[in-house]
Amino acid sequence: MKVIDLLNKITNEEDVPKKIQVYDDIFVFNNYNKVYDHQETRTNLLSIYNGHILNYEVAIIEEDKGIEKIDGEYFERAGINYKSTLLKEKLDELIDKINEMREDKWKELNF
Repeated sequence: MKVIDLLNKITNEEDVPKKIQVYDDIFVFNNYNKVYDHQETRTNLLSIYNGHILNYEVAIIEEDKGIEKIDGEYFERAGINYKSTLLKEKLDELIDKINEMREDKWKELNF
């Protein structure tokens, strides 16, 4: 997708990605002003590049959704006795820890 495509989506009030990357710069969509602001300097995307970026390609940065916990049906399909809750408890504990680490990393990337 190009910058001009994103600007058209904003103009048409369509959904746009929350976070994008242009070269090494990361921008976050400012819903109030309807512009992309630089993650660190909070400078408008078009201001930084003086509007010369309309045909530049944009990388969309997706928010990390985390890992879902395993339910009893999964254990049954895998042929594992679900009554053995020790295994499920340990897996749930690991999933919680991984998701917590992902959330912390995601917060670091946002301002």
